[in-house]
Amino acid sequence: MNTTAPSDLDPQLPVEPRLAIPANVVSELPDTVRAELAAMPIVEQHAFMLDFEKKSKSLAMAYLCSLIYCHYILLGRWAMSGFMLGSLFLAAALGSIWWMIDLVRMPGLVRDYNGRIAIEILRNLKVAARNPAPFAHS
Repeated sequence: MNTTAPSDLDPQLPVEPRLAIPANVVSELPDTVRAELAAMPIVEQHAFMLDFEKKSKSLAMAYLCSLIYCHYILLGRWAMSGFMLGSLFLAAALGSIWWMIDLVRMPGLVRDYNGRIAIEILRNLKVAARNPAPFAHS
C-alpha cells in the first residue's frame, strides 16, 4: 500500500498552499497576496495576520462613518474626503441661501397658496349649490 501524497509521486502536481489565516480573511484578499502568503512560513503568516487585524477596517464601521460623511477619512482617502466635505458645505451654503430667500418670499408664497385654496373651496361650493344632494326620506 502506497501512502505517499500525490505531489510526492509527481513533482509537476501543484502543492496545496498552507495558510495559517482564517478562511473568511483569505477570501477577501487579492490573489497575489494569497499566493505570497502561501509561500511564507507560518510564523510570518501570523505576523501578517496580527498587522492586518490592526490596520484593516470593517464594513460596518465604514457604513457608520458614511452617516456623517467621513467614510473616506476612515479609508485613508483624504482628497476624496475633502471633496465630499466641500460638496456638503457647498450644498449647505446654497441651501441656507435658498432658505433665506424663501424667508423674504414667504408672505407671497402663503398668500398665493391660500388664494388657490380659497378659489378651490368657492368652486366646490358653487358646484354643490347647483347640484344639491338628495335628502333621504325616513
